[in-house]
Amino acid sequence: MTKRHMSWRNDRGAGTVVSLGIVAAIVTVTTALTMGLGAVAALHTAQSVIDGSALVAADTASGRSPGYPCDRARDVAAAKSIVLGLCQINGHSARVSSTVIFLGISVVVKAQAGPPENR
Repeated sequence: MTKRHMSWRNDRGAGTVVSLGIVAAIVTVTTALTMGLGAVAALHTAQSVIDGSALVAADTASGRSPGYPCDRARDVAAAKSIVLGLCQINGHSARVSSTVIFLGISVVVKAQAGPPENR
């Protein structure tokens, strides 16, 4: 029997394995960042739509726009494919909220609009 001597010089193909590991790490990090940025973008979009819904509801409650405040708020949200959850009218003020689900994570977005409170 002959005894083989192990050395780093005989590691054929090791560079390929290391390169594949680096590529896999880069793909994993890029995918995670893309998903995270997508979640942030979806949250910001939902918040903007809910803010607009609250403003429309408050304008309608104050008489500046015709219609029913919560119906108008639901129409604004539905135009951007968001389902309005809560709509409360108190005088000329409106509070609205919705639950947004992105990648299985649900987040509640809320907005309030109306004239400033009397102090």
